[in-house]
This record gives sequence, structure tokens and C-alpha cells, in this order.
Amino acid sequence: MIRRVLALVAMLSIACACLTIGLVGGYGSLSRTRPTADASIPSKLCYPLPSSFQESDLLGRWVARYGAGGIDVLVLRADGTYKQIFDAPVSGFHYESDWRKWYIERRDSGWIRLHLDGMRRCDDTSDMCQREEGGIDGSAIDYCEQKGASMQSEVVLLVTGASPKATGLSLPILLWHMRLPGSPWVESFEHE
Repeated sequence: MIRRVLALVAMLSIACACLTIGLVGGYGSLSRTRPTADASIPSKLCYPLPSSFQESDLLGRWVARYGAGGIDVLVLRADGTYKQIFDAPVSGFHYESDWRKWYIERRDSGWIRLHLDGMRRCDDTSDMCQREEGGIDGSAIDYCEQKGASMQSEVVLLVTGASPKATGLSLPILLWHMRLPGSPWVESFEHE
């Protein structure tokens, strides 16, 4: 009986902490957050893009800051190429790609995916960040469409609007990593 009560108290504490993070920071202002667990409704991370959105809004420097101190930078150019620069100060690991191809995919659902050929997935996943060919083994979960997506030699980011509560963004657009199976966390890139 005592174990059940302690387990219930622990679960309620975690739920309150997650709710507090969502209410105080707004989902768009966090680099790391949890998507909604209810697959029947769109994720709270999937805000519509501004009506003025154009592909040229994606150009420039995008930065993601990960929980273990890693910093991931994407530089997207108008010629359809990008460069990835990743630094993990704790481990001393540094990676910088050559210029590689990127393109957007406009989905029937209305959502947009950003395909980055050969990008390495470095959001606190050191094994995947070491993959020479980029991408991930298996698939990730597109929480806007509630489906899996294969990323064998690329990384696909979800292009969404930012939460109306988000502050400090130079553009009201975020680039989200798809969620890895078994992980509750998702990471986003913000425009600098």
C-alpha cells in the first residue's frame, strides 16, 4: 500500500513539473520539451506556420542547444545547400559537415518537412552523431502527423510555427527533431 502511495505521489510530482514548464515557458521557448501523449490530437508543439511563410524564411543560421551542453548549428543557403556544425564541450567532440543538399517537402496534411541529406542526429545521441552517412537506424515519430518516418541517410525536421507564448525568437518558426522511439524528448532549432 505504501509503495502505491509513493508511486502515485511521484507520478503527480512529475506531472506537476511538466505542467509548470509548459505554463511558465510556453512550448516554443524551450529547446527541449515533451510532446502530448494523446495520439488523437495534434501535438502541442505543432503550431501552424505564419500565413506569410515562404521557403526563404528558412535561410540563415539555426541553433539547437541540447541538455548535455551540446550546440548544433545549421546554416541554410539559398542554393539548396546547408552546413552542420556540432560542438559538445563536455566530451570535446566537434563535427563540421561539408555543404550538403536540403529541400522542403509539403505534405498532404499541410505540414512541412525539411530534409537534410547526410545530416547527423546529434541531440545528446553520441552514437548516432558518429554515423558517417548521417540519419538514424530505424525510424522516428512525426508527432504532427502521428506517424513514423524513416531517416536512413538524412535527418528530417518538422517546420512549425512557434507558440504564441514563445519569447526571444528572431522568427516565429521552429525546426523540430522528430521524436526517437522510446524517448519522450524532442529538440528544436531556433533562427538566430
